[in-house]
Amino acid sequence: MQPVNQKRWWVMRAGAIWVSLLLVLICVSSPGAAYSPTTWVITSTDDSGPGTLRQAIADAAPGDVIVFDASLVGATITLTSGELLIDKDLTIDGGAAYWITLSGGYTVRVIHVAESAEVTLRNLIITRGSTADAAAGESAAGGGGIFNEGRLHLWACIVVTNTTGDGGDVYQTPGGLWVTAGNGGNGAGIYSTGELEVQSSSIGGNFTGNGGNKCVECPYLLFEQGHGGSGGGVYATGVLTVTNSQIMENATGNAGRGMPHGKGGDGAGIYVTGQASIDGSVVVVNHAGAGSNACVIAAFPYTGDCAGGSGGAIYSKGTLTMIDSQLIGNRAGEGWPGGSGGGLAGSGSVAVMDSTFDSNIAGEGMTILDNSATNWGLQGGNGGDGGGLKVWGDDFTLLDSRVVNNLSGDGGGGGNTANSGGWGGSAGRGGGVFAQSAHLSISNSTISSNRGGTGGDGGYGGNRCGKGGDGGHGGGAFLQSTGDVESSTFSENYGGDGGLSCENTRNAAEHGAGGSGGGIYNSFNPLTISNTTISGNSTGHGGADLGAAGYGGGLYVEDITFVRNSTITGNITPGGGNGGGLSNEFAYLELSDTLLAGNRAGVAGPDCWGHFSSAGYNLVQDATACQISGDLTGNILGRPALIGPLALNAPGTTATHALLPISPAVDAGNCSAGTITVDQRGVPRPQGPACDIGAFERSLLVEQPLATFLPLTPRAGS
Repeated sequence: MQPVNQKRWWVMRAGAIWVSLLLVLICVSSPGAAYSPTTWVITSTDDSGPGTLRQAIADAAPGDVIVFDASLVGATITLTSGELLIDKDLTIDGGAAYWITLSGGYTVRVIHVAESAEVTLRNLIITRGSTADAAAGESAAGGGGIFNEGRLHLWACIVVTNTTGDGGDVYQTPGGLWVTAGNGGNGAGIYSTGELEVQSSSIGGNFTGNGGNKCVECPYLLFEQGHGGSGGGVYATGVLTVTNSQIMENATGNAGRGMPHGKGGDGAGIYVTGQASIDGSVVVVNHAGAGSNACVIAAFPYTGDCAGGSGGAIYSKGTLTMIDSQLIGNRAGEGWPGGSGGGLAGSGSVAVMDSTFDSNIAGEGMTILDNSATNWGLQGGNGGDGGGLKVWGDDFTLLDSRVVNNLSGDGGGGGNTANSGGWGGSAGRGGGVFAQSAHLSISNSTISSNRGGTGGDGGYGGNRCGKGGDGGHGGGAFLQSTGDVESSTFSENYGGDGGLSCENTRNAAEHGAGGSGGGIYNSFNPLTISNTTISGNSTGHGGADLGAAGYGGGLYVEDITFVRNSTITGNITPGGGNGGGLSNEFAYLELSDTLLAGNRAGVAGPDCWGHFSSAGYNLVQDATACQISGDLTGNILGRPALIGPLALNAPGTTATHALLPISPAVDAGNCSAGTITVDQRGVPRPQGPACDIGAFERSLLVEQPLATFLPLTPRAGS
């Protein structure tokens, strides 16, 4: 027998022995020895005693199931003797008593899952849970509805109108020591330090506590006030999974009033520090808390951090994956500065796929209140960045997604003081997207109808006008990340308008500048843009139409940028700023196989401004303000592009401009020296004897666009 066959024989023999032993164990084991879970039926809505939920939890063994008698349909169990502590593996199912309600009566937390327990809650309403306000100098406890330290599975449940307590106030000890104010409690709906799974559930109308306030006659500049509690719906430090659920109308607490450094609560819908997965869910109309008013009361020229809460829908500090979900109508908190990420704020790794960010707003900068006794002109707060989302830190991926109708924060107004007017705050950048990630990838996505915030107006005092704040750059996206943008559309985005100085001043230098980069603002990191359409975007107006207008209606470049096989058309700088299509100050900008036509700087200005290097085969309709160097092979200058309107041309999922049959761009390209093999829609290149210039490859067959069209030429206003 060969060694290999001996080895096989021993493996087969050992397997036969294990199978025989298993069969013996099955045969000799008594069926009664296996544990059969007990089902406990709740028949009473009292807080304690026979037939109650509290008694069943105490009497049940690990693995048991607790259900409710059908006679309790729609009933409410109000807790009067403290939270329900679950320290064993249990399932509690309210299915038979449809929508049984567990209420804390706004006096106690509803459920506490201990670290040792794995608990499943089904078909329950968890409501009116609360934690107490904290003692002076202390922070309030979290988890008004549920506090989970173990493993909690929430199925088909509603967690609604729960609260956490306010932070304790500043106070002075008998020995004369001043103690800082406490923070509001985190996680009004759910506070989880363990593993949390939310499936087919709704978490809404929950509110975290406010930060503690100052005491009377406290030394103003020495102590921080409390921060608002974070995680209005969910606060999770462990693993979080949310599937097919709604997170809606939650709010985080405001900072305490009257002391420096207080910050509004972050993550009004969800605040998570660990690994999180959001799948098939909707996070809508959540509102992060406001920062302290200490920086705007004008009692001192104080420049502390009174920021509004960031992450109107979600604040993630760990690894976040979001699939097939919608963040709609969420708002970051106002402050000094305003909170960032109206929809999402992420400081870790963020991957977003097949999702929508719609109508989210970053926080406004606070406006300085009048105080005629103050000799300093105080600046209004800056607006928050990233109306749709702000990500910074690790990698950021946006795939097959839509970022539409979002707004970065407006700047706050400057103070009207005794000797000078305060400057208006600058507006937030990145109306749709603000990215400072280690690596950026935006692919097959639509960034449309977003806007940078408006700069704050300057104040007045002592015959001096405060300067208006600048409008927000990057109406569609403000990018400070090394990375790639491909097969995407940036359309109808707007840079923010500059703020006003004094109403009657005609000094243009005192009015805020309009935001640059209506579609994309690339700032201080290399970026490659390929197979992408940048269409119908606009920069901001200068304040009172006297301040400097924004530059680069479609694209503004501050660092190394490569644009390949892309279409830049129909963009405008309405106030006469340079570069209707693109503007490059001092960076290296290289174009290849790119269509740059039909853009306007002012009334009839050129398509581009500044210098760019050609890698060949570009179509530039009006290059009179551009300096073009490099490989000029195949460039077409001075001719219109002859393209169709912006539309969803089949088979694409992002809008493109089809080339008309007589367009000079047809068969005039080189596919970026063969590195580009498909167009923006995924159609193979070339379709004829050579590739077409731009993001669209005209098929040999007649193109039949879908019914959705967008205008070629943008409006001059908002």
